Amino acid sequence: MIITNIINKDNLVARFFLIGCFFLGLTGCEAALDLSGVAQESSKERLRTDHYQQFARSGDALVLVGASGVILRSVDEAQSWQPQEIEGQPNFIGLSVCPNDQLLALSFDRRLWISGDHGASWQSQALPSQADLVGLNCAPDGRWWVTGSFSTILSSADQGQSCHAHS
Repeated sequence: MIITNIINKDNLVARFFLIGCFFLGLTGCEAALDLSGVAQESSKERLRTDHYQQFARSGDALVLVGASGVILRSVDEAQSWQPQEIEGQPNFIGLSVCPNDQLLALSFDRRLWISGDHGASWQSQALPSQADLVGLNCAPDGRWWVTGSFSTILSSADQGQSCHAHS
């Protein structure tokens, strides 16, 4: 009854007061933000948000590559996984094992990542192409092959010391 009398009258102060109380009531009270679950999830070796691309075995190591710099390595038949820290968090799109157990990984930023120790450490090498590179293979003769858009084919017969384009 009192509220309707205030609304019906030409009392601007009372109207603004009621509108303010209404919006204040909408905001309500908010509980403290608890991010402990996020911190706990982020500390895991594998995250629910990881996007895996390719999997390979090199010697006794299992290696998995994916988006956002994900490289996971297991030396106990996948009972546990150790994440590898890769600078710049490149998006990996390919993984291949050479006959000598050397690992090659291809990232979307046109880089080839090379591991000679079964995925324990990685060195990167820029590839001489402006094409979108999408495929990687280490052939039985040890030659590296990379394929991409615009019919791009790159190869190296000397473990990346030189790279040749084939069109």
